[in-house]
Amino acid sequence: MERGEIRIVKGDATIAKLGNAPVIIGREQIEPFMTEKLKAASISREHIKIAQRDGRIYIEDFKPSKNGTWIIREGQAIEITGKKGETELFLTDEIILSKVVTLKLKQD
Repeated sequence: MERGEIRIVKGDATIAKLGNAPVIIGREQIEPFMTEKLKAASISREHIKIAQRDGRIYIEDFKPSKNGTWIIREGQAIEITGKKGETELFLTDEIILSKVVTLKLKQD
């Protein structure tokens, strides 16, 4: 993957920036770099974890979430709810949390 800042966005709002440490995204964030709280009641407090390693990005349904997590890749929905371990995430993927919030990756 090319160098550049990777952001997790909801619409035009930056939810988090990926760095060396994994990012946990959910309804009630304690992460100090979060710029917006996801408040939908169906989203878990800690819904997903996104990590960047060795030039790749990975997503994991955290704990697992109660109401589901999907990746939309090339028009196909891939459910990762309750899946053990990480799934590789690409810049073109969309992330659907609990069928109510859509997140994307954006590289600057």
